[in-house]
Amino acid sequence: MQNILTVDVEDWYQGNARIPYQDAWRFESRIEKSVDQVLGILDEYETQATFFILGHLAESHGQVVKQIQNHGHEIATHGYSHQLIFKQKPAEFAEELYRSIALCEDLTGRAVMGHRASNWSVTSQSLWALDLLKKAGLRYDSSVYPVRTGYFGISGRSREPHILDNGLIEVPPSTVSVANYTIPFAGGFFLRTLPYGLVEWAVRRVNAEGHPAVVYLHPWELDQDQPKNLPVPFIDQFIHYHNLDTTEAKLRRLCSQFSFGTVMETIAL
Repeated sequence: MQNILTVDVEDWYQGNARIPYQDAWRFESRIEKSVDQVLGILDEYETQATFFILGHLAESHGQVVKQIQNHGHEIATHGYSHQLIFKQKPAEFAEELYRSIALCEDLTGRAVMGHRASNWSVTSQSLWALDLLKKAGLRYDSSVYPVRTGYFGISGRSREPHILDNGLIEVPPSTVSVANYTIPFAGGFFLRTLPYGLVEWAVRRVNAEGHPAVVYLHPWELDQDQPKNLPVPFIDQFIHYHNLDTTEAKLRRLCSQFSFGTVMETIAL
């Protein structure tokens, strides 16, 4: 079975929504180096992925977006500013959405079909965003984490790709059901924390249920040389830096053991 590999393209200091994009000037940009690292690994394993691009990075680093496309990957939107949607008003979200789509389409010459919210911030407080995504002409969303955590998620939502009432297709990050508990495993802090054997088992479990696993990562998670002084509370620092040294090896093992592709080609929209 072909699974889905996704990459949220954000610089190392943007993994935490506490840092506004207007403060980018305060931080060293490492996005080109980290994206190069991801692209090199995917080329090595002949693997395609969907890259969700932050609009303001498309604006400042357009060559990175073109490079990703030239390597054969799908370009989708990650919004413009990396703000949490449930802290935005609908008009503000819509303005940023259209802006981010236009930036990516101007750079690639291709229509953007998908969206992923910053920090999975389509929650029960911001489900209104799904209708705005449909209105913008997008085909799919990948923003609703089907398990509630302290930061994001909605308990009880479907764990598999599914069509919403408005016709938009929701492609949630993969989780596995164990003893009536929904366990996240497929990316970010969860992928870095869990032993690889458990991640492999979970992917096979999702595939055995008849569904593609939806795996995600951020380029900065492969960048072990990034500064260690992210100006956020201790718990956010821990989540950000924990087990960064395991990401590359786990990505390589996943690519060597499983088939991955883009969202668009895998769910055959």
